[in-house]
Amino acid sequence: MKKFLSLLILCFIPSIFSAQERSSFMPHKGEVISIFSFAGQAGVSDDNFYSVAKDGFLIRWNSDKTGYHYQLTDRQIKKVAVNPVKQEIAIYETNEGSVNTVSVWDLKTFTKKFALNISETVLCLNYSKKGTYLIIGTATESGTFFINPNNGSVMKPVSEKMLMTSYVETANSEKSLMCYAMTGHIAYIDLTKGKLLKKITFKTGFDKMVLFNKNKNIACVKDKKIFIADAMTGKIELEIPAKNPVLHVYNDELYYFDSVQFAKTHSLFKFDFSDGIIKNPVIAYNFNGKVDGTISSFMITEGKVFFGSTKGEIYTVDLNTENEFFIVNQITNNNIKRVMDIVFVDDDLYMLTEDSIYKSDENKEIVIRLADNPGYTNIEKIIDEKTGAKIVLWSKDRQCTVSMLDLRDNKIKELYTSKGQIVSLKNCSNIIIDVENSSVVNRYNINTGLYEELYYGSGIQDAVIKGDVDLYIAKSCSNPTDSPLVYVNTKTHETVQLKIDANLIYNLALDETADEKDNKYLYAIAVFENDAKPSTKILKYDLKTKAVSVVQSFSSADYSGDLYVSSGYVFNKLCSSLVSSVTTQSKKVTTYKRSYSLASKIAAGTDNVVFLNYDGSLSWIDAKNPEIVADWYITVDERVLEY
Repeated sequence: MKKFLSLLILCFIPSIFSAQERSSFMPHKGEVISIFSFAGQAGVSDDNFYSVAKDGFLIRWNSDKTGYHYQLTDRQIKKVAVNPVKQEIAIYETNEGSVNTVSVWDLKTFTKKFALNISETVLCLNYSKKGTYLIIGTATESGTFFINPNNGSVMKPVSEKMLMTSYVETANSEKSLMCYAMTGHIAYIDLTKGKLLKKITFKTGFDKMVLFNKNKNIACVKDKKIFIADAMTGKIELEIPAKNPVLHVYNDELYYFDSVQFAKTHSLFKFDFSDGIIKNPVIAYNFNGKVDGTISSFMITEGKVFFGSTKGEIYTVDLNTENEFFIVNQITNNNIKRVMDIVFVDDDLYMLTEDSIYKSDENKEIVIRLADNPGYTNIEKIIDEKTGAKIVLWSKDRQCTVSMLDLRDNKIKELYTSKGQIVSLKNCSNIIIDVENSSVVNRYNINTGLYEELYYGSGIQDAVIKGDVDLYIAKSCSNPTDSPLVYVNTKTHETVQLKIDANLIYNLALDETADEKDNKYLYAIAVFENDAKPSTKILKYDLKTKAVSVVQSFSSADYSGDLYVSSGYVFNKLCSSLVSSVTTQSKKVTTYKRSYSLASKIAAGTDNVVFLNYDGSLSWIDAKNPEIVADWYITVDERVLEY
């Protein structure tokens, strides 16, 4: 029997999974999908509000409009539900593929209570009115789950199979609920008995559904129209054109924006229910002020409106003024340069931002600007025996001209133009190895300028070369007779499939701090799908004896982890949002505390280890200690700002 839902993590250790928030006026990096507050809950006396965006971040905005940032996930957030009785939210996060997770967060402590792995797309996420249930509607046969929001256990108040549920709302008493299925019906269910009370035929494919007017009416969106229907009969009472409507219920009344790109004025509409008859909407307020993108989410409170945009910006409007047009005030301000990639050369850290290439000084207190970035997204180091270290500039998943920054004079020189999209790029001495279109491995010699194809195949993930002869290629394989790790002798063209029974190998790594002659092992991430339970393992391959051993094992499949080997430490971010390391000798595992943002890449020098975080900030750590030594980012005026 297929397992549709599993409890991933029931209890989190606050010292590891919680982190200090960062205060700033920075916007989100993606579309704002929810703005909410806990005003009116017992024990809540502040006027803070919160924003959540697709970028995985939650920001708490204080009364002085300072934002306290915290990254909930490194996946995209698609839905947010707010607990009506606790300072708690649930989020639906996904990689737009096989990973679909609902997690519950305590926002008093910024800690995750639990997470549920769901095998399908989540269509709806909502709390019941008293917070007894967290209700999750899914896309196919598993139907709708009722979850205990305290511990993640499954509750079964309903015997009816609720399929394709995209909207659910309980009565204030929680004795009954109303739900809408994408297949085109509305159902009312008695929660005290778990039985169906009534089913109404309705139209299919509605989105953005809300109940209002004492639960007598439903508002929903389809085909660039807002529909108002009788909640008990399903009869459409009104439909109006709306290109891009965003709905919100305040004091049981329905408001909406119909946001237009680059508009300088905005109208907040309200549906008129005078005389008990639904009428065309009227303008409640007119606003004056440019919004970056379009309005994607908003919230009304007593005397104020808060809204977020598709570009991640946050705005407020004070309604306590006597103006025909109320002024839109932008409270976000982008004052940092996001670091896109990092690499160490010895113990010097080099950083790539959207417009520049920087180097940190040895005390990590200032950054030195070396050159303009002509449009690249990635950097790699290369050590030439004659002329010293250089920085290679390239762009992942693009066809591009690979260039090189000479650290002697900070001049950029073009090397070669890739024939396809570059999937990965690695170096060894004066050699660059790239994988293009997941099918070709190429070699470029920076001294001779020779650019040549070394291997052609399918499903190629990564490649590294030791010396100028021994090429190792990581790939995926569907045929059980194939190997996901291939050796190629670049002189004799001998090709050998190495004996490893994994389904996928990616992220090959040699010890970055070892001399060429001292690199005796190749490390890799391997995914095993054929076992009764999928797993991910860090493998160590002995380059001399050809023996394979397991450095660390994880009890789930991770297809996008990170691996970095330095000074006897194997750093990884696998099957977790946290970075850990394992020593190659003693196998001691250290899990590192997170910053307010999660790490997206790991790099290490002789004495320092740095995590590049998703928001472009940097976290400096001591490899032997789980504590973060320093967190900082680069400001637009090229200063180091520590927080």
